[in-house]
Amino acid sequence: PAVNYSRPLGDDNAYLSLGVMGGLMQQRFDPSRLVLGDQFVAGANGAFSVAPSSGQVFTNTSVNYIDLSAGLSFKNDLNNGTRYYIGAGIFHITQPRVGFFEGNKITLNKKLALNMGFSAPTSETDTFKLYADYFQEFTDGFHAAGSTFQAGMIFNHDFFVEGDIRKAISFGALYRLSDAIIPVVRLQVSKCIIGVSYDINISPLVVASQYRGGFELTVSYVDFLNYNNAERRQVQCF
Repeated sequence: PAVNYSRPLGDDNAYLSLGVMGGLMQQRFDPSRLVLGDQFVAGANGAFSVAPSSGQVFTNTSVNYIDLSAGLSFKNDLNNGTRYYIGAGIFHITQPRVGFFEGNKITLNKKLALNMGFSAPTSETDTFKLYADYFQEFTDGFHAAGSTFQAGMIFNHDFFVEGDIRKAISFGALYRLSDAIIPVVRLQVSKCIIGVSYDINISPLVVASQYRGGFELTVSYVDFLNYNNAERRQVQCF
């Protein structure tokens, strides 16, 4: 589960939010479905056959652990319709062990996420948005390990807006450092939102991938739990 608490700062335009997420996780596998290297036996004619069993012994095929994350963000709406937010989160606070072998220390490293976003109207029907994310992994004792950065821009056009009814299209592109360029298109009809994106690979793997990546489809429904309480709906999403 994820729990979030938002508190107004001075007026209804600025909010400070604290979020916590965590739960009991389980990972497991079925060793009978594995085919390992020592099961391949070479024949006299150079062909290989697969032996029915392996010499590899698994003493543990399931692992349980608690995973916790927390974050803090600040959001502000300016008088001209411009909005911005900044946030930070830390994931895998408990740095849980996920290894299947006894005594083999394999952990989920702590990960710091910094993000920010900016949204400004360019006309009565159009909005321009920018956002950026930075991720940093840490080993024991918060020693810095791998990091990555991504940023993007989105242009939104409203065809029709009246109350909660909205028809709009959004399109733009994201960039993940030394990895991918991601064009994005999103359609909103009333409270249903459908988005499509595609990762165009630009990493060193491009020799093999030939710039190919993968499609991603997202479907969202806004106000699924709407209690029609004005006080409880005063917090605006970015």
